[in-house]
Amino acid sequence: MKLFGVSMFILLTLIFVAPSCAGSTCDPCTKEAVLLDQQSKKLLNIGLNSMRWLLGASPDDYLLHASLVQGNQLGAIEALEKNGYVRLELVDKLPGGTRDTFLRIIPTAKGQDIINALTK
Repeated sequence: MKLFGVSMFILLTLIFVAPSCAGSTCDPCTKEAVLLDQQSKKLLNIGLNSMRWLLGASPDDYLLHASLVQGNQLGAIEALEKNGYVRLELVDKLPGGTRDTFLRIIPTAKGQDIINALTK
């Protein structure tokens, strides 16, 4: 239940912050976004970048590992695994036969609860 409350807080904050930023240079909004990121880290132990990866997580997706490294995104994704929101799986071949190193981000029950709370 606490997780639901935290998720709702983050969702409501996003709803109220985003419209106030539309069409402006947004210095105050940048500060609000930083505050929101800090609250997410405090309450869920993950930042908003990690939250973005959680919300897009699917066991059916195969992400090119090299692109994640190049884009400096592995830390945000690994934070999800560290906190029990996802399970990460490296694979070297897609179901269709393409060979490379791919990463699957598979939500755990804990992660799926957050996804469900924020996407209803």
